Amino acid sequence: MDRPDPTPATAWSPLRFALVLLAMVFLPQALLGLAAPALAAEVGRGTLLLLAPLVVTMACGIAMWRVVVRPLCEAARAERAKYDAVLASAGDCLFTTDEDGHLQSFNAAAERLFGYRADEVLGRDVGVLLPASTLEAGLLEPEEVVGRRRDGTTFRAELSLSGVEVGEARVFVGILRDVTDRRQAEQWLHARARQQSAIATLGQEALAGGDLEALLATAASLAAIGAGGSHAAVLELQPGGKAFRLRAGVGWNDGLVGRTTVSARSEMQAGFALVSGRAVTVDDVSKDRRFGSPPLLRDHALVSGATVVIPGMHTSWGVLAVHATEPRTWSEEDTHFLQALASVLATAIARARAEASAGRRTAGDLDPAALLDDVTGDTTRVAHMVELFRSGAPRLVARIRDEMLRRGADGHTHDLAEAEAALHALEQDLARLAPTLATLAVPLPPRPAERE
Repeated sequence: MDRPDPTPATAWSPLRFALVLLAMVFLPQALLGLAAPALAAEVGRGTLLLLAPLVVTMACGIAMWRVVVRPLCEAARAERAKYDAVLASAGDCLFTTDEDGHLQSFNAAAERLFGYRADEVLGRDVGVLLPASTLEAGLLEPEEVVGRRRDGTTFRAELSLSGVEVGEARVFVGILRDVTDRRQAEQWLHARARQQSAIATLGQEALAGGDLEALLATAASLAAIGAGGSHAAVLELQPGGKAFRLRAGVGWNDGLVGRTTVSARSEMQAGFALVSGRAVTVDDVSKDRRFGSPPLLRDHALVSGATVVIPGMHTSWGVLAVHATEPRTWSEEDTHFLQALASVLATAIARARAEASAGRRTAGDLDPAALLDDVTGDTTRVAHMVELFRSGAPRLVARIRDEMLRRGADGHTHDLAEAEAALHALEQDLARLAPTLATLAVPLPPRPAERE
């Protein structure tokens, strides 16, 4: 399809302009020339010489105004109105500057974004809004810059800037969009993905059944990364419940992990979390007077933190804490993330204790009644064991099946039929066993007293 001709239908051709000039200049002169002898007899030759140019000038001026000047002025006003309407209705911030960086136009979206009225910034340097180097760079592709509002606050914005030749002058046209909300949403999504990955990583290491000390160190590192803190600590409650020991951590000075103790009093953040049994956050210690700051935190200039409880068999095992050197707000997602890590740690700690206890006794030494008391005496521990089984066993079966499929694809098909049958039987056993284990989380009634 042919593109429409942008030239107005009323555009003047050279021939038309020449004909208009002839009509306005030549015709009055010719008429006066023909009427000159008669007029000279009436008014005199000298008066005619003055009157003729006056009449021609007035007639030509009126004609030129009505035929040429007024249509051009109206067209210019219409174009200006269109330009102003486009600027006013644009959702993005639009502005123009001259070569020296002085603002020439400023639309309504720019007024709302920066907080200035147009008459307050027109003629001023664009540096009042944006970095001065922006104009020098000439951003043809959108690029993030820092904008500055009237109240002094800053924001991230995406700016496209291009130069336009207007006659002999050069004008810069800027299109700017606030991307603060978009960047915050992206950061939120990245943080949640990072936290989910950290939980999965710690869960895999816990299922692998490695060294507990290594698992605690991994949990501290993942907690700091996932929650965005500079320091993280796994604090184990010591016998007597008066202090914690820094069992594992990241960001601390050399020699502190494994040796340093922290008060478990309720006046401290970690102690209050232990007593209350819930997550406790401090955004800015200088503004939050609820808790004191232990020497460990003061020595590292830590001013904010989030703490959650690590459950244990009969009492809480300890706490998991993340701290930062600058004031910050700890979101609900951050505390949920730390609680998930703490739950994984609780399960791994309970299993490590059970394995250590089993390693010290033989099968003949086990007392069935005492073993049943251990299992039913702490429903929290049983719940963690059941959850570990429910999530770990199906995952292990899936990994075995993937390995079988890989071997089958590689041509190693011997004995796969028997393995498939055994795996199917294992899945059925797991399905039957899961409901039974779930009932272990329900406290059993007390045993009747033994007869003498």
